[in-house]
Order: sequence, then structure tokens, then C-alpha cells
Amino acid sequence: MGYPKGEQGTIRAYPGKYFQKLRRKASTFENSRLMGVDQSNSSIIYEKEVVLKLFRKLDEGVNPDLEVGKYLTEEANYANIPPFSGAIEFQKNDHSVMTLGILYPFVQSVGDGWTYSQDALGRYYERVLSKIGQLDKIPSLPDSLFDRLEQDIPEIFQELIGTPYMEMISLLGKRTAELHLALAQPSENQDFRPEPFSTLYQRALYQSIQTSVKRTFQDLRKNARQLPEDLQDELNQILTNETRILQYCKLLLSRKITGMKTRIHGDYHLGQVLYTGNDFYIIDFEGEPARPLGERRLKRCPLKDVAGMLRSFHYAAFAPLIQQDTSGDYKTLEPWANLWTHYISKVFLKAYLEQFQENSFLPEKKEQLPQLLKVYLLEKAVYEIAYEMNHRPNWLLIPFKGILYELGGINEEK
Repeated sequence: MGYPKGEQGTIRAYPGKYFQKLRRKASTFENSRLMGVDQSNSSIIYEKEVVLKLFRKLDEGVNPDLEVGKYLTEEANYANIPPFSGAIEFQKNDHSVMTLGILYPFVQSVGDGWTYSQDALGRYYERVLSKIGQLDKIPSLPDSLFDRLEQDIPEIFQELIGTPYMEMISLLGKRTAELHLALAQPSENQDFRPEPFSTLYQRALYQSIQTSVKRTFQDLRKNARQLPEDLQDELNQILTNETRILQYCKLLLSRKITGMKTRIHGDYHLGQVLYTGNDFYIIDFEGEPARPLGERRLKRCPLKDVAGMLRSFHYAAFAPLIQQDTSGDYKTLEPWANLWTHYISKVFLKAYLEQFQENSFLPEKKEQLPQLLKVYLLEKAVYEIAYEMNHRPNWLLIPFKGILYELGGINEEK
């Protein structure tokens, strides 16, 4: 039986190596339901065994979700993703392809990392409010994640946050490192072969950040009067710091950075990990759907993913405050949200870095790693400003606070 053929090309489907394991579970999958609708795809689940993800935003070329998922399953043998099991593609008459859908097994989970973290934060804020009257003063916020990284989290925060959640975030840091190590393996596949940083790449990265910062700050100034009144103080602080952001990111031009570029997740945050109750599975490798497909397939520094997750922790901590989902008021809980973000980020980062002993693809020079991570954190927060300005202006406070915190730590590095 041939593939459906039209005037412009042919639709073809093919199995992955894991497909035979799915076939052993059932020969047919009769019952199905729509699992969810994302901004760029829809997923159908069959018999709680198999998921078919169909892309609604189609681009010419292989979708990174297919490409990376297949590589991790069939070449790198990375265990903590839903294994690639098959794909549907449209092959045009000129032999170019478009990815239409991907097949993979359904992962039984209790939710994603965002939902899991929101539940943990609800308990954290309840404990804070119950103890706040017993404390002489609010603990001070450390200036840097890398300051005494090897030291344990203060006992009071272990109690407030909860050991089980901290242990799971440590595991998430480990799983993230294992993902990056799998993507950094030597490979005969040119699309996955690690490449060293180059001065040309560093300059291109700086120019990309410069363009993003200038465009976003121009839009901020243009829309300043339309933004919520209670954001004006932070907005004015942000607008006066455009030059400082660009000046800091210029370290990309001032010295050669050691380390490697690899394929990465590309849109890494708490919503992209499934929590099973005792582990995490990483999903959705298509990158930021708004960006062109060719850009999403580029090799980048894995610290970009790390920055994405750290920014997601910041969002998770402040979401209940902005949505007024807690019994405490914003001003009372804001310093505790910052402290939670810092210590959970530290737990994640420590576990992540512990996986790299030798042959690391990260910068070798001690000072370059925190500096490069800060560049990616600033880049991500600027991206968040552009998004929130157009979709959720009341949430702008989160990336504003994130940028001001990162800029506040710059003097500590000198």
C-alpha cells in the first residue's frame, strides 16, 4: 500500500525503533481522546498508551521535537523522555519535508513540574505565615547563586520548603545535566556533533541580545503610559538600566569563552517536565514556536536551558502572589518568594554542576560560568518582558524584578 500522494507531494508515516514495544501492548488502539491543545500542536491519546502529537504550525524542515527526540531515543539512549516511536511527514516533490506529527508512549504522571511546584509553594507560604511572628527579622537574600554553592541550605529553609520537594528539584538538576551530557556526546551526525565556542559565535550572540534589548526597551518606552500604575516605579528603574544590561553582555566580546555548543532543549521550564511522583520526564523539544525553525535547530550553550529553568523557578514563586492565591499579602510574602527562588535555584544548580567532573562542555575558567549564566538570565528576562507586555502586563513585575536582582549582583563579581 502506497502513501497518500497529492499534487505537491506525499504524506508518509514511519515507525521508530521503540514502536515494536508499543505493538506488544496492543495491536489496535480504538479508544482515543483529545489530550490537550497547545499554541502550536494538538495531542491525541489512544487507550492511555500512545500519544500522537500533531503540529498545527508547519514549517519546511524537520521539526526539532522529532529530530532531538529520535536522536535521544535511538542514538544517545537517554531514558527520561517519552521514547520516539514514529512520525508523519509531508515530503514535497522537491524532496524537502515538513513534520506533521510524532508518536510516542503515554507517560503516566501526576502533573507537570509547574503544578507540582505550585502545590509545594502553597505549603511553603502557609509555613512562612505560621512562623513569621516567631522570627526577629527576615533572613537576608544572598547576592549570588555561586556564593558558597557547596554549602547546605540553611536549616530554616529546609524546614519551610520541605525536604521532599528539595530532593526532587535536586533530581531535576541531575536529569537536566544527564540530558545535556547525552546531547554532548561525540556523534557522526553533523546535526548533533558538539562544536567549540568561536569568537564569531560570541559576536553573533551579543548582536542577537543587543537587538532584542533595544527592541524591547523601545517598546517599553512607547507603551509606558498604558502599563499598570503599580508597575511604574520598577518600570522606571528598568528603563534606566538598558545600558548596564548591554554593557554586561559585552563580556561576550571581551574574551574568548571556552566550552561547547550543542543541541539543547531550547524552551526549558517547569511546564516542560512531567512529574511521575518519583522522577521527571522531559518533553517538547520543538523550541520556542514563535522563532523560525532554522533558528530553533541551532547549537547553543546548554546554560541557556539552565537559565530557562532558573527563570521558571522565579515565575513559580511569584505566580501565587500576583494571582492572589495565598492568604498573605504581596508585601509580606515578596521577600520569602525571593528567598525560595534563590535556594531552590541553588539546589537545582548544585545538582546540575555535580554531574560534570571531566570533559565538561561548560566553560573551563571558573569566572566564566557564572558570568555566562547571568548573560542568559538577562536575555531570558528581556524576552519575558516582551512577551508579558503583549499578553499579561500585570505579570511584568516578575521579569522586572529578575533583571534588577541580576544587575544588583554584578558589582559582587568585580
